[in-house]
Amino acid sequence: VVAKFGGPQPGDMVVHFRPGDPRKCTPASHSNTMADCTSQASRSVDDQSPVPFTFYEKVLSKSKFSRLLLLVPSRRTSTKNVLLMKKLYSNVVVVPNDDILVDLWYMANAWKIVMSPGTISWWAAFLSNAIEVHYPITEMGEDRNRMNHDLHVDDEDRYVYHNTVQGYYFLSYAELIEHHPHGSKHGKKWAKSHKQAETKVDTKSSR
Repeated sequence: VVAKFGGPQPGDMVVHFRPGDPRKCTPASHSNTMADCTSQASRSVDDQSPVPFTFYEKVLSKSKFSRLLLLVPSRRTSTKNVLLMKKLYSNVVVVPNDDILVDLWYMANAWKIVMSPGTISWWAAFLSNAIEVHYPITEMGEDRNRMNHDLHVDDEDRYVYHNTVQGYYFLSYAELIEHHPHGSKHGKKWAKSHKQAETKVDTKSSR
């Protein structure tokens, strides 16, 4: 993949364009057979929390870059959002790939990164030397509440947070907490509790 499309260069922005986590088709309710994975009903539950396209539009409209390296699953190169991205920006390089290590390599070597919700994006961005990392917040529910995951980096200015649920973009970590869905006081209390939990873990690991 790298030999064919080339690696990220200074000035490039790498976008991890991940539609979501594909779910396996479940048995149809009326039989013991598997439901048709191409049906509308199946497609409606195929992806888990993809980032809204508005997120990419807002980030890219205020970012400077030479090329957009779009990391896309090979089966998703012709989806509506990918085609729209190519239409809006003439300097898009679509990198179709199904190897998470390749995705990780591209992001880890990127000048700027636009993350997707997920472990690979998080680790790649965290381990990279990117000067700018755009971090989307996509969910607020109790079951998959991204605001309740202790994965926000609070001590690196290169991280830019985007709360796509409430519509707050280009936030620092402190501003992200201020815009907590239950108010700034709750957000600060949440941040404090997570910081204390982090301290306990560090204390145990040092023993």
